[in-house]
Amino acid sequence: MFTTTKQILFFLLSLGFIGSLMFSSCKKDASMEAILVVRLMSDTTVKVPNARVRMHKEDIDVLGYTNQNGEYRHTFDLPIQLDIEVTIDTLKGIGVINLGDPGKDVRKTIYIY
Repeated sequence: MFTTTKQILFFLLSLGFIGSLMFSSCKKDASMEAILVVRLMSDTTVKVPNARVRMHKEDIDVLGYTNQNGEYRHTFDLPIQLDIEVTIDTLKGIGVINLGDPGKDVRKTIYIY
């Protein structure tokens, strides 16, 4: 009787361990980061800090400003294609970004003129 209890306990513990391995698989991060770099059209080596960035499509509207390196980043959880508008003073630039592969970041350069 004692060995049967040990066998049952060992079986249940083994079953629990195997079940925890099956259900605790690593969850992949499906978020995607849009990385926008804003540059001058007249001198493409110059990155533009403090430019206003707007990414939008239908009811999605994201606003922000480029950092000191002329970059703006925003993370999305679902695939999406967005229109981009960048302005600073009288300079403007437009573009489109397509975030379609979950877990993959997309880098896009927008030239303003």
